Amino acid sequence: MSEHQSSQNTKRSDRLTKIDQEHHLPTYKRFPVAFVSGQGCRLRDADGNEYLDALAGIAVTSLGHAHPKITEAINKQASRLLHVSNFFITEPQVKLEKRLTEASWMDHVFLSNSGTESFEGAVKLARKYASKRNRGGGIISMHNSFHGRTMAAMASAAAEKQEGFGPMPGGFKQIPFNDIEAFKNEVSDDIAAVVLEPVQGEGGIHVAQQDYLNEIHKICTKNNILLIFDEIQCGMGRTGNLFAKDHFGVQPDIITLAKALGNGVPVGAVLCNKEVSAAIDYGDHGTTFGGNPLASATALAVLDEMEKPGFMEEVRRKGDILKKHLLELQQKFDVITEVRGLGLMLGIEFSFEAKPLVEELLKKGLVANATAGNVLRLVPPLIISEQEINELMQILTDTLTEKINNS
Repeated sequence: MSEHQSSQNTKRSDRLTKIDQEHHLPTYKRFPVAFVSGQGCRLRDADGNEYLDALAGIAVTSLGHAHPKITEAINKQASRLLHVSNFFITEPQVKLEKRLTEASWMDHVFLSNSGTESFEGAVKLARKYASKRNRGGGIISMHNSFHGRTMAAMASAAAEKQEGFGPMPGGFKQIPFNDIEAFKNEVSDDIAAVVLEPVQGEGGIHVAQQDYLNEIHKICTKNNILLIFDEIQCGMGRTGNLFAKDHFGVQPDIITLAKALGNGVPVGAVLCNKEVSAAIDYGDHGTTFGGNPLASATALAVLDEMEKPGFMEEVRRKGDILKKHLLELQQKFDVITEVRGLGLMLGIEFSFEAKPLVEELLKKGLVANATAGNVLRLVPPLIISEQEINELMQILTDTLTEKINNS
């Protein structure tokens, strides 16, 4: 693929970038690329350059861009009804509630707008459940975890994420991931819940160990501590099962969802069992937009596609193909220290910072991103083809070759 971002082909993107820098709150270090359209696993920028998308909006557009069934569902619902408030029910919302609870083996669901809202809802559920049992409201989270950017989510994160935003909400503590002894040391009547990602996303694509999840589930059950799985990034088919929990055969008390649930339309969910939901009283929680007809209709269309026979098998198969190629690449380049992940949620750890590599990949027409400093995260649309996987690998191989030869 030809080099992108040439001086001749960046005029519109440059102009839009300048306007953005003048008016947008400077919270993102954006790349100077303005995307205007997409189709499947392809993106096109304002200057006509085409890109292969291996990021999917950070594991969001899992069915690709402009998917015909998703587009049809959005158009159809938008022409009927957008909003009525949660004083009433709508058919798409009721159908989505049923589909999600049945697919997850949960009993009840609260529909939200985003992942961080889902996390906040899960914390409230856990603390209300604990309070009715005269337990404390402590929440245990994991090192390298990420649950959002609202206050409770930040309180569950590392101290450097909290700097300048204090005082933080109390009752949160982090422990090492995949370390069962660290969790055992925190077990007490002061703890309401433990929250973890079965596959950590922002933390660098770290997969939970089977024995660890088995043991943490056992301890939680014995001590009446709720187990919360954050599947905001690793759920909705990303790992090759609709829910990441199903890889491990461990059923949590609460699951949080968002991202790919709406394929780009904002929608989230908090799923729980009946023991947890029994703790909630009318008025304890709510949302203006959560579960609105448009978001619910879109999520239903997403589920329709993901629950088709053979869909998840294909995700696992293509994930295996991509991981095999990456492991072969590791044998070729000693700067790759590890390849890890599940399904189409893969991380490549390097012996150097990954962001400059991401910038070079973007110039060659591949969209990916760096996380945890030295990890290249690959979370392409689940519909990626083998040909597109080969194209991805060729761009990555060429870019690494150039980088090493020029170092």
